[in-house]
Amino acid sequence: MLEILDRPICIQYLLEHGFAASLRQGLLSVRDVASQVNVSTATVYKLCAAGKLAHVRVLGAIRVAPIDLATFIERQSI
Repeated sequence: MLEILDRPICIQYLLEHGFAASLRQGLLSVRDVASQVNVSTATVYKLCAAGKLAHVRVLGAIRVAPIDLATFIERQSI
């Protein structure tokens, strides 16, 4: 189990509930990231603004690479 922002996250849960599918599809939206780590979209925006979650802007919209989300999750377990 990992704890992200004081919430336990199980890697197996992420794999079973769409994380692997998102890896194949490319960049993730803020809503996708929030759903996968069980936080609000506001929290994802705050993490991006604080530089804690790597992201890019595509036509003004924040997008997160799956590898960057995985890195963020791994860092939370340290």
